[in-house]
Amino acid sequence: MQANELRELQMKELEMLLEVERICQKHAITYYLIGGSALGAVRHGGFIPWDDDVDIALPRSDYLRFLKVCARELQGPYYLQTYQTQPHFPFSYAKINRHNTTFIEPSLAKLRIHHGIFIDVFPLDGVPHFPLFRMIQDIFFKVVRRIPIGKSQRLTFWRCWSMDWIISRVSTDLAENWANHIGGAREIMDRRIFGAPRRIQFEGYDLPVPNQCEQYLANLYGDFMELPSVDQRHGHQPLVVDVNKSYREYLGRL
Repeated sequence: MQANELRELQMKELEMLLEVERICQKHAITYYLIGGSALGAVRHGGFIPWDDDVDIALPRSDYLRFLKVCARELQGPYYLQTYQTQPHFPFSYAKINRHNTTFIEPSLAKLRIHHGIFIDVFPLDGVPHFPLFRMIQDIFFKVVRRIPIGKSQRLTFWRCWSMDWIISRVSTDLAENWANHIGGAREIMDRRIFGAPRRIQFEGYDLPVPNQCEQYLANLYGDFMELPSVDQRHGHQPLVVDVNKSYREYLGRL
């Protein structure tokens, strides 16, 4: 992807992120920029120059409210994508897609799902206090996650529902540690690191990150202010990206 094409993609994703901000402000829903989006906010004041997506996360209760609100509140060319709105969607988290755009990832190209540009929306869940319970949860989650995707609509739905059920057993109100379970063990952190969202500049807008964002990023990346080597500076590496044409125009050719 050329630099100007990547920047155009980022600006479309920023528009989508501001729609999320509008909805969350209106309905008092807590969310955070996480992962590379939080890193970009702290280190670059916006997108990481080579990043091609946006990641946000919400505590489970806010996540469920957000999904309900989005079903009626999303405006413009946006679509809420979950395993409940699209039976072949293979993930237990959600995406917000933009109609009449294209972002086709190699591993998903054959699935009958929306392939527009997107924002990833992850739930934050409580982590079991006792190590044994944590180990059991982790084992069950990994077993279900290994079920192949795309084999059947019913199996894909059951796989996602099961993963969702397994990771949401512990309330964030009761747990000492929170996790974006989709991200793995490195994303298990003291709930105080998330805390009340702290607003910092992201592409000229004040947007929320974890309260102790520097500690959050250190847990994820170590020395997060150090730039990676040039060969590691890449995003998803999609098959096709087009911010002006629908993915439907490309699927047949692929």
